[in-house]
Amino acid sequence: MSKLQRGFARSANERPQILKMWSFFKKIFGRFSSGGESYDSSALLPQGVDKLRREHQASEELEGPGGPITAREAFELAEEIIKSFDPEARLTKLQSKGKLDPTGRAEGWAFEFLLPTRWGQGQFLFACSKEAAETVTVKLKPFAAEGSALDKMLEEGQAGFVEQQWKVEMERQSPLSHDFQDSSDVLSAWQLQGKAVDYNLPVTLRAVVPPLGKPRWELLESARSKKSLYTLPIE
Repeated sequence: MSKLQRGFARSANERPQILKMWSFFKKIFGRFSSGGESYDSSALLPQGVDKLRREHQASEELEGPGGPITAREAFELAEEIIKSFDPEARLTKLQSKGKLDPTGRAEGWAFEFLLPTRWGQGQFLFACSKEAAETVTVKLKPFAAEGSALDKMLEEGQAGFVEQQWKVEMERQSPLSHDFQDSSDVLSAWQLQGKAVDYNLPVTLRAVVPPLGKPRWELLESARSKKSLYTLPIE
């Protein structure tokens, strides 16, 4: 990922221009595959991998002005990178990290994915605090954990059974739409409903699919809270 890709300012009314500039810089300065069509995230992703068998983690520092961004702005990066590893990647959860402001911008975002063709799960972390360097981190975890019974089955050539178990796991976790409404729109909706938020608290915004429930946004007093202050359905 070229450091020039994020070397420009952001503001509430600049988002469309930002996404256009992101695509423009990506085409000119990005590292591309030999085909010239897909974005090459080789600095962050494992190479020569079919099915995930080992845990993987990699980080990259970005050059830019720093500062909070919205969930969709961060997701533009996350989806591009994760889908270059597994085109069928499914978003299962997203959550703000660090301070969240009334405009829906946060100092960091975390996205969790199921990786159907890689038999594993992925997590994308984006940190954009003004006090520290901007960084992206990718964490990958195999469904058949190293040393587990399922891992031993793979070693013994029993991939069919492991695949069936993986399909059961995927059915258990419902995905979120990749076209979710932005965090700025969610907070605006609550404001229009007259719901007050104390942004001096470490409030956390997240989108999840509860067990046996429908996709929804939740606002928590902190990342460790179990009870939501407010919720909003994700249509």
